[in-house]
Amino acid sequence: MLHATDEVKLLNQLAVQLAIAIQQAQYHNLQTLDTKLKAKVEERTTALQKSDRRF
Repeated sequence: MLHATDEVKLLNQLAVQLAIAIQQAQYHNLQTLDTKLKAKVEERTTALQKSDRRF
């Protein structure tokens, strides 16, 4: 059986690992959103350039 201080250390390590996993997931989500936004900006810029050529 674990001693109380060992349990606290273990829980602390688990908390750190969980925090890292959450940060990595958030970073991945931001990268995905950034990629989608860049694609949308490029798409709209192209559409605007095409509409400007007509006038």
